[in-house]
Amino acid sequence: MYTLESLKEINNRFCRSHEMTEYDVEKVNEYVELIENSRSKLESKIGDMIQYTNEYGEYFEKAHIDEIYEDGELYICERPYVPFVGINENNNGISYSTSGGAWEYLSKEKLTYVGKSKKRFCVWGNCGACADGAVEFEADVNVWSYTSSENKFISKITGNLYTTKEFNRMIIHYYANEYGQPKDGSEYIYFGRLNNGVWKSDKELQAWLRTFRAEVFEWGKNGMFVWYWKNEDHHVTPTEFDNLKLPEDTILKNARILRCKRKYDEDTHTVHTYYVWYWDEPDKDFYKAAEEQNKIRKKFYTLGWHIPQNQLAIKEFELGKAQPINLDFIKG
Repeated sequence: MYTLESLKEINNRFCRSHEMTEYDVEKVNEYVELIENSRSKLESKIGDMIQYTNEYGEYFEKAHIDEIYEDGELYICERPYVPFVGINENNNGISYSTSGGAWEYLSKEKLTYVGKSKKRFCVWGNCGACADGAVEFEADVNVWSYTSSENKFISKITGNLYTTKEFNRMIIHYYANEYGQPKDGSEYIYFGRLNNGVWKSDKELQAWLRTFRAEVFEWGKNGMFVWYWKNEDHHVTPTEFDNLKLPEDTILKNARILRCKRKYDEDTHTVHTYYVWYWDEPDKDFYKAAEEQNKIRKKFYTLGWHIPQNQLAIKEFELGKAQPINLDFIKG
C-alpha cells in the first residue's frame, strides 16, 4: 500500500502543480485494494491486460480490457493511455475511462492466462478535475494472451506466424515506369512505409532484403509486405572492431559508407551491427578526442561512394551462396 512519500515519488507532475495530501493516499489505496481483490485467474476482468496480436501480426504487449459484455465479448484498447478508475455498481464496483486506440472486439473464451503484472492507473486528486490533477498509481492485474486465428502472414520457410513481437515489418511500393526507371525525376524506385526506406535499384533492395533476412508477401498493386529481422547498432572502438571475428560488411550512416561487422542471432531474430563511431576516452578533452576520432574513422573505417552498402549480400549473390527473392509480382 502507498504512503505519502511513495505516492509522491511516482507523481512528479502532480506535485509540481499541487500539494499531495493523505486524502490522495487513502483514495489510491482504496482503489488498489478494489482492483486487486476483483481479479480472477479463471476469467478476465475489466482493467486486465492482454498481450494481443491482430490478424496483421501487430503485437500489443499491454492492451487494456475496457468492457466485458454479457455475451462474453471484450472491448479492448490496443494502445491505452493511463486509464482513469471510477466506482460503479457493475463490474465488481469498478469502471474505467480510457483514451487511446485502436479499439477492438474480442471473444473472451479465446484468452489464455499468462500471469500477473503491475499496471498503471489514475484518479483525480484532492484538487479535482483540473490540469495536472490526476494521481497515478500501480496495482496488480492479470495478464492474458490472444493471437488472431486470421493471421495473414505465415512464413513460407518456417511455417511460423510473423508478429511484431519478434520481427520488424514494412510495406514497400514499387514506383517506376515501364522501363524500370524512376518516375517524376526521383532517384528511387522502391519506397518503404511503416519504417522508412528507399532503394534506387533491384540490386540495392535485394541486398537489403538478404542482409536483414527478409521474407516478402504480395500486398496490393505494386506493393509488398516485408517481414525482416530487428537490428541493434553497437558503437565500438577501433580495437574492439578489429578483434571481432565476424564477416565484414558495409553500412550507410550519416551520408557515409562505413565498414561494419554483423552478427546474426537466430533465437531473437536480431542482427547486431558493429561499427566504429565515437568512443569514450575520459582522460582526453572531449573536443580534442572527437577531432582525433574523426580522423581515425575517416582514414581507416570510411569507404568511398563506389562501395555499395550491404556489400556482403551482393557478394553472396555473385558467388551463388544466396538467391535473390523473386519480385516480379510487384512490377505488375
